[in-house]
Amino acid sequence: MDLLTLIITNYYLKIMARFVEKRMKRFLLGGIRYIVKAPAPETINNLVGIEKILIIRPNFRLGNALISTPVIDAFRERFPSARIDYLATDKTWPLLQQRPVDHLHLLSRTAILRPWQCVTLLRRLRAQRYDLAVQVSGGSTSGFIVTRLIGARYSMGSGKGHQRWYNIEAEVSHHMPMMPSSI
Repeated sequence: MDLLTLIITNYYLKIMARFVEKRMKRFLLGGIRYIVKAPAPETINNLVGIEKILIIRPNFRLGNALISTPVIDAFRERFPSARIDYLATDKTWPLLQQRPVDHLHLLSRTAILRPWQCVTLLRRLRAQRYDLAVQVSGGSTSGFIVTRLIGARYSMGSGKGHQRWYNIEAEVSHHMPMMPSSI
């Protein structure tokens, strides 16, 4: 029996794995806050030269991925000639296959056991040189970390607290994903 199967089938190991995952995210978030400076504020209407967009929603819940799909259409309408990619999970990508995205990048739940997969994914995303990284969910630490580490020219997402996290900060309602009013 491999480690992932053992964790999935054992309640206590699953609780411990979630604890370790949250601690690692908190550690990474603290490092990013310390190292990466706050981005300059922008508005969606002032963005120029947007040719590559990455929409980020690394959540394993199907419903959360489904409610983020209107964002794809909004960006496709606002930037019709842009390449639009989507970072999803290995559980949610089937919902996105028929959406107007050019490429799906996948994050696996097993990445917690194989951190080199996360590093490889981040390097691959960074190599794409995205113009705009859009973190769709309001409270996703994973999404925030990816948004900041891929090195996109601009970032968009929902801020937390009083600190500026993105060039374009948008509001998130509990029923709809992050969507700037000007899109």
